[in-house]
Amino acid sequence: MDLQVLRNFLVVVEQGSISNAALLVRLSQPALSRQLRALEEEFGAELFTRKRRGVELTAAGETLALQARRILANVREAQVAIDAVTGKRGGRIALGVPSSLAGQILPVLIRQAREIMPDVRLAVREGQPDVLCAQVIEGQLDLAIAQYPSLLPGLSARPLFSESIVAAGAAGVFEAGTAVTMKQFLQRDCVLAASTGRLRLMYEKLAVRAGTPASGFVEVDSPSSLVDLIAQGVGVSLVSYTWVHREVIAGRISIAPIAPVPLRRQVALVSAAARSITPAQAQLADMIAQFVERHASEFRWEPIAGD
Repeated sequence: MDLQVLRNFLVVVEQGSISNAALLVRLSQPALSRQLRALEEEFGAELFTRKRRGVELTAAGETLALQARRILANVREAQVAIDAVTGKRGGRIALGVPSSLAGQILPVLIRQAREIMPDVRLAVREGQPDVLCAQVIEGQLDLAIAQYPSLLPGLSARPLFSESIVAAGAAGVFEAGTAVTMKQFLQRDCVLAASTGRLRLMYEKLAVRAGTPASGFVEVDSPSSLVDLIAQGVGVSLVSYTWVHREVIAGRISIAPIAPVPLRRQVALVSAAARSITPAQAQLADMIAQFVERHASEFRWEPIAGD
């Protein structure tokens, strides 16, 4: 059995949608559907119940998902052990990156990896930090960039930086150098990230603390759509500065810090505590840390020294 098919199967499980999973694994929807049908034929059981909006696991599907996670974790652990013995700096590294950081980090990081680590095949997955952390624990990812210190048990963290969380609106909505309170922010219509995101949770907590009911809002799953809606004046949002950096520089989006205390969040590079880091993974981790140091001023990051 092809291990990549098992990986793709688990992406469908996590997404609850074949079409969404196809985008993530970079296959056409028919090609991914054929892989799933082949799995069902191989095991002689239906793995999913197809519904109008997405798919759900059958009992057989749940059993396969559990075993697939174990298989992939064991394979990855075997590779780690072999790489440690041989000192190998090649192979495959699966890296998870939050959508809010991917556009800024990935182009430079991938170019550097090609130059410095030509024998490494880098597999990158975007997603919500909590989902990426779970995939690290399950063995689907080797490393992930995630919000810290709110981490799941079983993870080790290498602190990277803290970043600004700002109010963002179309050009001219917020005056440069002027902060806004959450009460003022909540008087505007909002465009927010998905309800499972940490920025959404932060928004809801701050709204309660401000004693002001949350304003009407549009909820968006796509990071690019969220930024476009903000830029087009549909509403304001609470985002990391990194997320809208390019649009701010281009003059499409205006931002303001939240008063009276500016908001920040910490970000770390995480790995599974139960698995050893390979030489290649350690080299990639160092490259990410060096990227943070070089670009801290540009993205308003405050690097965090490791333990």
